Amino acid sequence: MTLLTKILLLTVIAALLALLGVGGRGRGRISFPGPRIPESLITMFWLAASIVAYGAALWSIVRGMRSASRDDVRTAFALGFIGALMTGTWLHRRRTRRVNGPSDR
Repeated sequence: MTLLTKILLLTVIAALLALLGVGGRGRGRISFPGPRIPESLITMFWLAASIVAYGAALWSIVRGMRSASRDDVRTAFALGFIGALMTGTWLHRRRTRRVNGPSDR
């Protein structure tokens, strides 16, 4: 993985964390102007992104088996880890939506 790819990946992860409201201490959630994205659409995005991450990890494993490259194995592990994090976020969002949803009112 080149340095430019690592910087781009770090920027994407930082942007996703900022959209989720994760920030430094003492700072509130950032509010962006414009229309709000529906929670169901965000939850669907997390599910699709986790499936894509697992697919990319599987592809890297297959590619690593063919070429016996350690870089492909590391990439597969990183993509699988990202997929696991996204699956955990999807499950958390799904559980909290069910508890706090309009059907409980």
